[in-house]
Amino acid sequence: MYIYQTGQAVALPQAVATGSSPKRDNATILNWFNGGSLAVMPPFTARRLPFYWGDLRNPAINNWDMAFLKDTAIGRERIKLQFRAEFVNAFNRVWFGGLNTGITSPTYTQLLSQANQPRNVQLGLKLSF
Repeated sequence: MYIYQTGQAVALPQAVATGSSPKRDNATILNWFNGGSLAVMPPFTARRLPFYWGDLRNPAINNWDMAFLKDTAIGRERIKLQFRAEFVNAFNRVWFGGLNTGITSPTYTQLLSQANQPRNVQLGLKLSF
């Protein structure tokens, strides 16, 4: 099973737009978006920007889950043995999450966590008679 999804739009904090785009061409987990695109909102100021910004998205999801099965007949074809190998997140790709949009935070613009589990391999035997 293959899943590919573009990243979800990021909810913006109480901030003021500076006029520049938050999109960064060479985004990294330590600097995911242009932090200069938002500024601290002065106290008692009405919010004027949308809750989500089209250019600011979480990382995309790219995941493969696989299963390999082998059926073997034993005896007079009445007894069957099935070997199963199942791989969840087969290529061990990370889904980053936890984008920090808090302007006053020291980790502002950084992806802080992993949103999925690492590779999981499960092996099994099934005997049918």
